[in-house]
Amino acid sequence: MLLLLFSPGLLAQNIKDSFLIDKSKPFAYLVFDHIATQKPQYQGDDPKRLFLRVVNNCNIPIRFQVSDANPGPGVIVEHDVLPWPDPSEMMILSSPDEVRSYRKDRESALKHMPAEYSIHLGSLEQVQPGQSLLINMPRNHVSQYWFIRIGFEFFLEPLPKGTGPSMSLTFTDVEIPFSKR
Repeated sequence: MLLLLFSPGLLAQNIKDSFLIDKSKPFAYLVFDHIATQKPQYQGDDPKRLFLRVVNNCNIPIRFQVSDANPGPGVIVEHDVLPWPDPSEMMILSSPDEVRSYRKDRESALKHMPAEYSIHLGSLEQVQPGQSLLINMPRNHVSQYWFIRIGFEFFLEPLPKGTGPSMSLTFTDVEIPFSKR
């Protein structure tokens, strides 16, 4: 009887232990790699490129929608560019003039927010457990006013009917080392 009371906790711990490779980190995450200049992929792209590494820290392969055309190292992944929520309502220690100035700067910046990358002609790039994938995107896709979100899905076999579980990763300009901004 006592064994039955402790078994669910032991079972949950074993599943968690077998799912994560490095238990001190999330099951998938983005890491800043470097910034470099290269020929832009699309007209209007920033030639300054942000290189990130997607790390698969779980024991299930994950996959990303990527562009088949790429002018340099790393793959171009489908991603959204999203505005940060307006924090000016919470700027309680700021003067009304500072809040107005921030709002004006934010509104002006958001008019120049880059578009998302939707991949229409591409493929799925799989990242095996414990492996990483170098990705490449315009540097201006992250700023103090917007961030990126990259969708991915678990690659399950046999393939489920419909789509499998999907998630997303985010990356902000704060995650770029200060000396590289």
